[in-house]
Amino acid sequence: MVNLKTLRTTNRSLIDPETGTEYRRMAGGFVWPDKGIPGFLILIGETWQTLNDRSHYGLFETSLQTIKDAFTKIAELPGQYFFTVTAPHLEDYVQDVIYRNPGLRTGRMADINEEIMDGDPVQFFSDIHREFDNRTKAGAQSIYLRDCPQTVGALQAKVQAGWESSKEILSVPEVAALFYALGAFFLWKNWPLFG
Repeated sequence: MVNLKTLRTTNRSLIDPETGTEYRRMAGGFVWPDKGIPGFLILIGETWQTLNDRSHYGLFETSLQTIKDAFTKIAELPGQYFFTVTAPHLEDYVQDVIYRNPGLRTGRMADINEEIMDGDPVQFFSDIHREFDNRTKAGAQSIYLRDCPQTVGALQAKVQAGWESSKEILSVPEVAALFYALGAFFLWKNWPLFG
């Protein structure tokens, strides 16, 4: 497991001093806690030799009990951006948490709906699911989630059973958070490297 506290910053990446792994980009995906269901956050690191030879590693995952937990955890993590979709019924509550806690850092949070999804969650999740399947096939694997057992468990339970709508994906916070993060890597073309 990667020790996030020991990652060393260079002018273009974060390096794990224990393994020498160089993460060129890092992003989190998260789902807000809602209606008594915990939220979820995952951090993914991207390594690459060339633009066409990229791998993605699950580095960290955690459940989120409150909206403030999301802000607190994101402030502790090294990712460049953290992607989510804020449901309309939560927008006022999220803004209230920000207002009541002026020290919360929100600058690295991005609404994936505005940045990438173009308002079509069904198409977004279909595209990411297809890309995920392609990148986890034997012989072509480039997504590694060994350090994220909650996410792997949720994927095994839900993805194998299949789903018919984006609402079903969103009902599994671990899968939605993973797909938000991977969607940023796969679809956001103007994302800068570290540095």
